[in-house]
Amino acid sequence: MSRFRGGLDPRPCSSCGLLHPTLSRDDCPVRLHAEAVRAEEEEREEEAAITAAMGSETKKAQPGQANADAELAAAARSAVAGASEVVRAEVESVAERVVADEDGSSHQRNWLRLVAELPWGEPPTRRRPAAVMAQRALDAAHGGHAGVKAILADRVAAAIHLEMQGDGEHRIRPLLLVGPPGTGKTTLARAMASALDLPCEVVSVPMAAMDEVYLAGADRVWSSAEPGAIVRAVRRAGTSRLMLVLDEIDKLGGGWSRHGGSPTAWLLELLGSTTWSDRYLGVPYPTSAMSFVATANSPDPIPAPLLDRCEVLPVPGLTPAERVQVAGSHVWPRLLKAYNLPAGTVPLPPDALELVVTGYARTGSAGGSDEAGLRGVETRMEALLYRAIAQGAPARRVWITPEFVAARLGPRSHGRRAMGFGPPRMVAEPESEGAVWAVSGLRLPRPRMSSGSPAPMAAGLREGRAPLRTSRV
Repeated sequence: MSRFRGGLDPRPCSSCGLLHPTLSRDDCPVRLHAEAVRAEEEEREEEAAITAAMGSETKKAQPGQANADAELAAAARSAVAGASEVVRAEVESVAERVVADEDGSSHQRNWLRLVAELPWGEPPTRRRPAAVMAQRALDAAHGGHAGVKAILADRVAAAIHLEMQGDGEHRIRPLLLVGPPGTGKTTLARAMASALDLPCEVVSVPMAAMDEVYLAGADRVWSSAEPGAIVRAVRRAGTSRLMLVLDEIDKLGGGWSRHGGSPTAWLLELLGSTTWSDRYLGVPYPTSAMSFVATANSPDPIPAPLLDRCEVLPVPGLTPAERVQVAGSHVWPRLLKAYNLPAGTVPLPPDALELVVTGYARTGSAGGSDEAGLRGVETRMEALLYRAIAQGAPARRVWITPEFVAARLGPRSHGRRAMGFGPPRMVAEPESEGAVWAVSGLRLPRPRMSSGSPAPMAAGLREGRAPLRTSRV
């Protein structure tokens, strides 16, 4: 008797050639599996055909998108016509994918748009002002610091000479301006840019120390990616021949950013190379036509390799006479323009100007003025403008007299400003060396001790006065 179910003849299956106990040869598992796979493939092909048909209908319904992609690709190719071979190859690859609609995301379109907006190749040489005109531009933009401006005029003349040569093989060394806060270091950098007829862009180095993406950009594969500060500055200026100010480079620090990169290494590449490798851009951008000026309050925190690449120029604090002159000729007119106040509506006589600048200067521990710059002066002048506007300016003329200054800024300072809570207080200087700090932060003179008199603390207890808790410094 046959051992197969139903007594079927155990002949080989016509589908797989094997013997299997089935009711009929149509139930072959191999054949059934092959038919299931073939059905799935046909279903996928049908879905792909439907999707392609829908895409073609969408493209026919919106023919402007294809034209816009073609125009964007042509603009990017035209922009990099004078760039290096690496840049042209990358642009051509991205442009082909965008035009063929192989990559429908907006990331590549945004990248092509950035490439089309950036200036590539060597910028054309323009006619530069003479050295005498450059000196005049420096004097008009910045008051005081005659010695510093003389050195800057030399650098301007050298930069003009190098640009007129047009070889592009040598770039003037980056300049580092070191001085106290408020002495006009950034203003001097802008004055140099004005003397060279260059656009000026400021990059905050502390931001790069916190996050190197601010400086170097993020990879364009991310949805929110954007170029770094250097590329953004070039795009704003519209030319690669510009003055780039690296502000507060001493706040860089020697550590690593939150993404594990070293901002010092990025700045070394920026100052020591003729190209800049932005992560978002992905191709080297030429920086040989850029001029670099860095500012710092002290050279000590700056890493030694970075300091060696720069020419250090000290910017000392302004003298009292220079502060008065600069405040009257630069700061006050700038504030009047900012608040749209004609000069005749808020007059500032010389006696009131000198009182504002010298009579209310911040003072240091030795009683002398430690306000080397004009930030505090500008703050006090702005406070006077607030009061003048409140009294009717510019509808009526408001004179800034010494009495007006005293009424708004308070009594003149004859000592040091006391630290702590509450209203500002001025304290006389100690008569002897050493001092103690009170609980409120007020610095008091140390009482003099003599061998023939009792201790001041014990005397205070006998007189019924409560002792003051102090701690030595």
